[in-house]
Amino acid sequence: MTLMLNFGIRKETNFEKHIASTYDKRFKKFGPKPEASMWFCKLRQNARFALAANHIFKNQSSGLIIADVGCGYGAFLNYLDVKYSSRNFYYNGYDISEQVIEYCKKFNSTKVQFYSGSSPIFLSDFVVMSGTYNFAPTRSAVNWENYVFSSLSKSWKRTKSALIFNLMVASETHISDGSIFYANLETMKQKCASKFGKVSVLSNHILKNEATFVIERMET
Repeated sequence: MTLMLNFGIRKETNFEKHIASTYDKRFKKFGPKPEASMWFCKLRQNARFALAANHIFKNQSSGLIIADVGCGYGAFLNYLDVKYSSRNFYYNGYDISEQVIEYCKKFNSTKVQFYSGSSPIFLSDFVVMSGTYNFAPTRSAVNWENYVFSSLSKSWKRTKSALIFNLMVASETHISDGSIFYANLETMKQKCASKFGKVSVLSNHILKNEATFVIERMET
């Protein structure tokens, strides 16, 4: 059991080292642009942000704490500052790429902080992962899906209201030749429901073959 656990930890560490190296290189090449985070374009990027933000602010709560895991160069924060500038919220961004964290630290304020890491360190009302699990540094869909659920479990422990993340979806779970992870929608919903809580799926016609999953804490 200990050997299996250690093997899993090593595999996660190797995945994250590969991801960090890839995004460091892309940020050096592209700078603070969607291409640096492997987004197709800003339109699709903002469509994903809108799905998450609309859910977060639909009840117009004040003083929300938002954790952005895989924050990249701070694009979601920029979106929130433009679209929800009148809302009172606190934002914590997390990323394993040292390049983007150093860049993002210029945003630091009493309500905005950035940290190196792959999961939140503070309890947050909402934890968002926008595109965080799309790039898979492995050819094994099983290993990558295990990593995704391990990461979700860590974030779930720091989630008060809802966990929000998106994935590419297809009829069969697989990793494309371009190293993009595709999940089966119904299988992912069932696994999330069994491991965490109530699951709903958000979509936008602009985002073909994509789904945004919302896992909410069950009221007791």
